[in-house]
Amino acid sequence: AGKALFTRFDYESAKQELEMAVRLEATHEEARKLLSRVNDILGIRRDRIKSAVAQMYGEYKVAVQEKLVELDNRVDWAKRFIQQARTDAELSLTDRIRKHEQALTALERAKEFIKWMPVEINLDEQSGEVNRLISESRKDIKAAQTRLQEVNREEAAVIAAQQRESERKFLEKKINVMVDQAKALHETGKYDTAVNLSEKILQLDPTNAEAHTMIATARDQAHLQRRKWIDEEYKEQFELNKERAERFNIPHAAYLTY
Repeated sequence: AGKALFTRFDYESAKQELEMAVRLEATHEEARKLLSRVNDILGIRRDRIKSAVAQMYGEYKVAVQEKLVELDNRVDWAKRFIQQARTDAELSLTDRIRKHEQALTALERAKEFIKWMPVEINLDEQSGEVNRLISESRKDIKAAQTRLQEVNREEAAVIAAQQRESERKFLEKKINVMVDQAKALHETGKYDTAVNLSEKILQLDPTNAEAHTMIATARDQAHLQRRKWIDEEYKEQFELNKERAERFNIPHAAYLTY
């Protein structure tokens, strides 16, 4: 728990946990070392704050101390957000950008603390750290945004490919249905309709071999069918004309007149 709090820059809470660990096992080397490091950090901060307000007195001194502590807290929060953005594998790119933006918000607030501090307090160290963290966060945000754009393009390409594949399958299914309809028309002797439908298939798929074959076969069958109809019509008309000629050759007497 102390290590987790330390990595989140929550030094006060980390100190409490590590002190508890050392009390439970005084020889625990890792806990002792980490506690020593936490105490050094907190000690440096306390000494820095103590030195900064050494020439101040009363309520003014207390107020400045509180602002200096709050300044360190803002910087720690920013570091925590930055670390989460960099190390948490479960975060999406959008979430990483959001974490960096939260860090920038905390750092901008820290800059406001620095800006309105009394001029006699030396905050060069804090100011340099804040500016460095702001620069790093902005670079990380820019890199994450670039990667996010690449991911969006990749996802868009995948979606477009899926749509094209879906359209291809739909068109393929539609063509297969039309081919089956053309075959049915051909089998039932509706050759002209089969040709028209096959031509529509070729508009959708110019290389469709079944449609080309269907057109050639149906046209041949249509010609044969038409030729057969012509021959049958010719024979029928010939017989009708022959019968008509025979009727005309039969003599008829005049009508009976009373």
